[in-house]
Amino acid sequence: MIPEIAALLPPSLATFGTRVAVASGGAGGRPVASLRDRAVFDGVLDGFGAAYPRADRRSLVSLWSQNYLAALVIPCATALLCLDRVLPVALEETGLELDAAHAPARLLLPGAGRAGAPAGGRFALLVAGHLRPFVGLCAAHGGPSPRVLWGNAGVMLDFTLRELVAAAPVLAAPRAEAEALLGWRSGRASPTSPLAQTFRPGSPCDGPCRRVCCTRYRLPGVPSCGALCPVQPPT
Repeated sequence: MIPEIAALLPPSLATFGTRVAVASGGAGGRPVASLRDRAVFDGVLDGFGAAYPRADRRSLVSLWSQNYLAALVIPCATALLCLDRVLPVALEETGLELDAAHAPARLLLPGAGRAGAPAGGRFALLVAGHLRPFVGLCAAHGGPSPRVLWGNAGVMLDFTLRELVAAAPVLAAPRAEAEALLGWRSGRASPTSPLAQTFRPGSPCDGPCRRVCCTRYRLPGVPSCGALCPVQPPT
């Protein structure tokens, strides 16, 4: 846990205050970069998939990525939006701890970050340094399409921004950059941001609805995303 960040999280996000920590000498976990090895990735997914017998592989990777992206995006975005602090989340430097069900439990960072994020590039390390390679490795290892995975990340950033704006002091400049990434600026999606393709036109003004379904509803016992889902799951 990074106390300054955890203290900023409203009740709706509070559970994620412990999902990121500074690695200590005795910290466990594995390098996130090790997931580039198909055998390592498959071992994690096999453990996670034990709760979902005969599950669709792409849906399983999508659900696992949603757990992972919540642990990454929520604390990282909170640090940027409320403290103007960049956390050191380059994929090559990040560690991962799994819980007993092989779901992502905590991300381990090499430090607590620094204040004074670069104007106009506050989210660059998160997007280019972590999300892009993470999306690539998940898609390459039998996961859903990159559009689905970017959508999973976009939903997490959108949710974090909305909850923080409603409950915490959000800084104007980082907020504007986050809104631009999500395509909120002037009501148009930016063609340069893969996160801007998360929601259908008209969102968020008419209520967010994803462009592409994450297919989590195909897993036994896992509900759909409700109003966020662009398809009507079978009953």
